[in-house]
Amino acid sequence: MEKTAKQPDVESDLDILNPDKHLTIAGEKIVMRELRFGQLMEFGVELKAVSDDFSALADQELEGDAGIDRLLDILFENKWAVMPLVSACCDKPVEWIDGLTQQEGQDLLIIWWLANNSFFVNRRVRKQLAQRRQGGESSLPPSSPEVIDSATSSATPSAS
Repeated sequence: MEKTAKQPDVESDLDILNPDKHLTIAGEKIVMRELRFGQLMEFGVELKAVSDDFSALADQELEGDAGIDRLLDILFENKWAVMPLVSACCDKPVEWIDGLTQQEGQDLLIIWWLANNSFFVNRRVRKQLAQRRQGGESSLPPSSPEVIDSATSSATPSAS
């Protein structure tokens, strides 16, 4: 079944089990992999920098097209951290990534985020929970940390 503009973008079970993405960039077939455990250990400093900036965003800042722009801003501001991560996930040297056109580079970056965002979202949620516990609250965050497009989201029914 093809997604329509009104359907929310929901990950399938297969996407969750195998988040690796296949794409063609600059005429080359690329497999963008989710970071492996050893890479998480190797790139801890880089991951922390991106994760801290992502976690500092308010939920509202991640909504709609402005949320995508804000996410890209964070990735661009942390180029020193993001480039080796993207390189490791697609087995391409940083110099190859640097030589991509603007559109190809952004496409590669977005695909990298789609393959790896669960790491950052999980850290964000854990950080929010820890902050709430320190503040005396023990409930879950009031809203989802995922990017939500209000134009494609269905209305919440009122209580009856």
